[in-house]
Order: sequence, then C-alpha cells, then structure tokens
Amino acid sequence: MESFYNSWRQSAHNNVSSVKCHFEPGLAGTVRGKLEGLVQVVKYVSQAYRKSKPWAEIPDASCLQSGCHQQRLLHGDVTFKGVHFNHRPHLEQMRRGKKLRCTSCHSQIVQGEHITVTESTCFLCHFKKDPLLNPIYDYRYDTEQVLFRKKERAQFKRMSTCTTCHNWKKVPESVRKEFRYDHTSVIKRNLGCYECHTNVISGEGEVPKTQCFKCHFEDERLERYDDHTLIHEKHITENKIECENCHFPIVHRVKKVDPSQPPDCNSCHPGTHEGQVKLFAGTGGEDVKSMPNPMHEAGINCRGCHIFHTENMVNHTETYKASGSSCDHCHGIGYQRLLQEWTTAAKSQMRVLDKVYRLVTARVRARGNAEVQHLISNAKNNIELVRWGKSIHNIQYSNSLMISAYNDLKKAAELARVKLRFPKLMNLEQTIPSACVSCHTGIITISKEKYGLMFPHKKHVYEKKIPCSTCHSNRRKHGELILRRQDCMNCHHKAFPSQAGIKCATCHQTQVAVFSGTVADPQEPSMKSEIGLSCEDCHLTEKGKVIRATGFTCAKCHDEGYGDVLHDWQDEAQGAMKKLRQILTSLKKKDAQKYARVIADAEKVLTTFANDRSRGAHNPDYFSSKAEKLITRMKELSGD
Repeated sequence: MESFYNSWRQSAHNNVSSVKCHFEPGLAGTVRGKLEGLVQVVKYVSQAYRKSKPWAEIPDASCLQSGCHQQRLLHGDVTFKGVHFNHRPHLEQMRRGKKLRCTSCHSQIVQGEHITVTESTCFLCHFKKDPLLNPIYDYRYDTEQVLFRKKERAQFKRMSTCTTCHNWKKVPESVRKEFRYDHTSVIKRNLGCYECHTNVISGEGEVPKTQCFKCHFEDERLERYDDHTLIHEKHITENKIECENCHFPIVHRVKKVDPSQPPDCNSCHPGTHEGQVKLFAGTGGEDVKSMPNPMHEAGINCRGCHIFHTENMVNHTETYKASGSSCDHCHGIGYQRLLQEWTTAAKSQMRVLDKVYRLVTARVRARGNAEVQHLISNAKNNIELVRWGKSIHNIQYSNSLMISAYNDLKKAAELARVKLRFPKLMNLEQTIPSACVSCHTGIITISKEKYGLMFPHKKHVYEKKIPCSTCHSNRRKHGELILRRQDCMNCHHKAFPSQAGIKCATCHQTQVAVFSGTVADPQEPSMKSEIGLSCEDCHLTEKGKVIRATGFTCAKCHDEGYGDVLHDWQDEAQGAMKKLRQILTSLKKKDAQKYARVIADAEKVLTTFANDRSRGAHNPDYFSSKAEKLITRMKELSGD
C-alpha cells in the first residue's frame, strides 16, 4: 500500500482517514470493511498481494456523509481549470443512459494522484461518437443508437456543445485573467468556437473485445459484449471500474500549430476535397448504386497517388500532387495512358451533359412539376459530383453518374411534354464487349495512327461492337497489338471504300491531306489533285481490287516510260528527307533546347512523310520544298 499511502499524504484528503472513505457509513459498512481488512492481512502474510494490483471501492455514501461533501450538490456551479461544472446533473441524472458515481470522475488512474478529477473520463462521456464534433459518424448505422430517445438525443447535443463546459460568462473574473486571450469580444460578436479552434478532438473511445480478456475468460460473460446497458450497470453503477480500463482514451485540447507539419487546410477550407473523397469511395450519387474505386477497396489512401511534392504559390507551402507518373510508380511503365484516356473520355461526356442540362433547364424547368424538378435536381447533383470530384478518382462510378444524369434529364423532358433533340451520350458501360472496360473506359474517345492509318476506336468498338481481342492479346504481353495492316485491308477493302459508302479520308487522313496539299499549313496541291484525279484512278483495278500504285499503274493513262517519272519523284522526295534527317541529328547534338522550335517542325515533316507511305509520290513538290526551307533555316540558325 506504500505508493497509495504516499499519494494520499500528498492529496487534499490527507486530513481524512482511509477508513472514513473506504468504509461505507453505518454498521453494515464497518463490518464489511473489517472483513476486507482481514483478507488483506492474509494476502500480506502469504505475499499474494504481489501478484495483483490492490483494488478498493469508495461508495458515494462515503463522499456525501456528514462533515464531508453532503452539501456539494447544493453549491451550484464550480470552475475547474476554466471549465464550468455542476455536480447535480452528473450525479442525479442519467448521463447518456448511465448512472455515474463520484469515483467515475474522481479516481486514481494516474499513479500518485489520489482521488483527483480524471479529465479523460469527462472526454469519454462528452465526445464519444459525437455527430457534432465527428461529422463522419452516422447514427443510422449504429445498432446501439437505433432506440436513442429524442430526449436523450437532445441531452447528448447539449453535452457536446462547447459552451456546455466552456461558458465564458460564468467564468469568474479572477480565473479569466489566467487565459491567454480575453474572449469577451468573441461572445459579443457571437462567433463560433470552431471558427478559431479546429481538430480539438482525437480518438473515438472505442472498446475492442480484447479489452474484456484482461479480466474475464468465461464464455457466457464474453457473449454479453454487445449488451452495453448491462456492462455499464455492472462496471460503473455497481462497481468502481475506471472508464479507461476498458475504453481507449479520447484527447481533447487546443492544438498549437506545429511548424514541422503541413498547415491544416480544413480550418479555413472545410469540405474542400469532399467531392473527391465521395467519388473515390463511390458514394454521394442520386439513384446510382455505390461503386467504390478498387484502390479504395484495397485500402489505398490519397497519398498513394499524390506522391509528388509541389509548392503552393499562394502561401508557399508544400503540398502533394498526382500525375500520370503516379500510375507508373506502382503499375509499371505505360499505365499513365489510362489516366489520359479517362480524362479525355470524361471531358467529352461532360461537354454533352452540360449542353443537355442547359437545354432542359431552359425549356423544361418552368413547365415542370415536382417530379420533373426532382429529376433535374438529381441530374445536377450527379453532374456536379463528377465535375468537382474529378472523374479520374473513379471513372466507372463517374460513368454511371453521367449516364444516370443524362437519363434523368431525358425523362424530365418527356414528363414535361417538351420535344427536344438530345445529343448522343455514349453509354460507356455497354461500350466494350469484354472485361477490358474495367480499365479502358475512355478508349472509345481515342483515335490512334497506326500503319499510316487513323484508327478511331469509337467506330470499331462502340458502333460496330468489335471485341478488343480482335486486335489485342494478353497471351504474351498485356494489350499486345496482334492486328496487321493487312488485317485491316481484308475488312475495309472487300469493296472500294467509295463503293461501300465510305470515304477514303476516314482511314487515310494523312494521305488525303498530303495529296490535297493541306498538311499543317496550306500548300500547293499536287498536280494530280489539280487535274481532278481521285484515289480510285490509281488504286483500283478494272476488276474492282484495291492495289498499291506502281509505275505500271501510271502506264494505264500515260506512255510506258511514265513509270520512271514516278520513281524520280520518289527518289527526289526521299533524298530531301534523308538530307533533312542528317542536319536534324546534327542540330540536336549541338543544342536541342536552343533549336527546339525548328527541330519540332522538322520532326513533324519527317513523321508525315513516313505515315504517308507513298515515299513522296502523293505530293513530291510539298516534301521537297518543305525540306529545302527547313534545311536553309537550320543552317542559318546554326551558322553552318
């Protein structure tokens, strides 16, 4: 008992004998105390006391007996460390459905402090599962609180209000001087505490079942874990068990700014990233089922992608930014292309939705009934969630939200009996007839140049419903292109494009642009284009077969030697490109950054030449003159 005896000697109760507190007033209390004393003697003699911490109980009757605190309840308000407090409601009323005792707050959790007020116990009662101080907590999903009566809810609200304890008007003048700031002007202006003090609560006061194993091992008792009423009655009302023996502590204090930590943006910008969080978690939409991002399901938080340091130019603080490289960081090189696809697809969809929303609100809102207004409101909520939440945080959920908004707007127009022509919104959920849609949602908005041909995914995947596996395979490498140029021709050249109602420029955009002289900046069209030649004149046989034009093709309309002229054009154009490539390589070695603009122009011409695939035959004058101008410009810049 030595440590407890020493803490008693240093306490405010050192003039009160232990017997007066630990023996309940009356004969029965004295007899019981004597018997417990005999038990202690046996433990002392047998040295059994060394195996466990001594446990003693102080009944409320001991505190409230004559000559002690029998008038405490009548004294009214007291001030403890600047906190307004009244004993009466704590001891006479049920607090959150629990009957408190004197030792519920006055205990000895901290070694050496005898029967002192334990603030952490106050915090457990006032802040546990507090919907005011912890907005993410929702009582609707707490089975313990389903039957929470209105009166108790109102009481709990009063308990968690700052002014319940921190009532400046009731703080004595002598105590006010101890505060670093005079709150009188704050009270006069009716300012809220949270306008200055944020993040004052940490911890939730939870009780994991493992805490029960400290004292109990019987299955029948452990099975009563969820019977909170019984547990509190046995531990608090009938026995003096400190709250923190079971509950994890809740800390309540005004935190000072830590210069080593980033600033608390939420103090001035509450809910700034609420949209991103909701979208990432797949919640917040109207009439759309929850669809969490797979990374959210895997427990990845914001810092999983926001890994790059950047400086906020407004207040010169460090923050974290995400980019396409964040994907490559975990998934490997190339995954950032998915991010670009998602962004492009979402922007395209959002442009359509914005147009539809303006159209509907302008024509329907004034004529709509309550149901129409509800549909428009739902559509607006879903559109704004995607807009401010950034679709890349959950492209699948964003897709569902946009489709739902589109359908709601369309239904609103129908109910209002207003005929409108709606621009088409691609239903991305039904776009790709394979599992690839899980990641490659935005591919339908992407057109790629391959084999010198423009390949629009929209026409092939969305309109023709061609499976991804027709062109790509995962057998050796994820997404490997297995389609050859000839495979495209086998499908597209069964009949000549114009005969099948297809324009050659649909696939051969580069070739048509070169032939007509409209590559990059307008040029002189080729001679063949000026005299009215078409693609069919050179690339179609009499039997209707599509071929690559050669010198023999020229002989169909010209004399036999005209084929040599075609070869001369090609040699001239290829020679010009070769010379351009050589001087470009030399210029890059000198100073690629200094000559970046002319280097970019040269590379564009070389790329166009390669993609045209005619070796200059479609417009030899364009390539030759363009190469000559660029070579002259490069020499002037480099001084050669």
